[in-house]
Amino acid sequence: MDPAVIQGGSFGQIWRYTTPPPANGQAEQFYAKPLVYTPSSTGKQIVLSFSEQNKIYALDAVNGTLCASRDLSLEGEPPFLVSDLGSCNDISGTIGITGTPVIDPTTDTVYFWAKSYNGAATGYQNGAYRFHGVDAATLKERPGFPVNIQGRPGTFESFRLVKFS
Repeated sequence: MDPAVIQGGSFGQIWRYTTPPPANGQAEQFYAKPLVYTPSSTGKQIVLSFSEQNKIYALDAVNGTLCASRDLSLEGEPPFLVSDLGSCNDISGTIGITGTPVIDPTTDTVYFWAKSYNGAATGYQNGAYRFHGVDAATLKERPGFPVNIQGRPGTFESFRLVKFS
């Protein structure tokens, strides 16, 4: 960033977006870095944001208006409960989308991992990661995604890819 811009008096917050109140009463947390991107399908710059509650937001970068959102919990992918880990809690509440996603600009596809459970059972032994590929503008899943990544807890064996439906 040009120091002249920062010191020139025009640098500052231009908008703020407040996420909807959570159903579980727990404030939404964001560890993944937001991404600023211009999808070729819209030509409109957006800010993509991903939460520990497995929620995704696409906001207009100019004014903060919500362009698209998606709650993976409503699609059967609730975030993993930190309490299922026992005493290892460097993140509080839930673990969902923690790592910063990446974008393939040739296809406008955003790739990310979301932590959840295999089926309805909770507990650390039922934890699962799903690899998602979503359209940057609409946040809709690309064909063939998500992909469920499984292994045996406590082992370093290679994982297998299983289609999650």
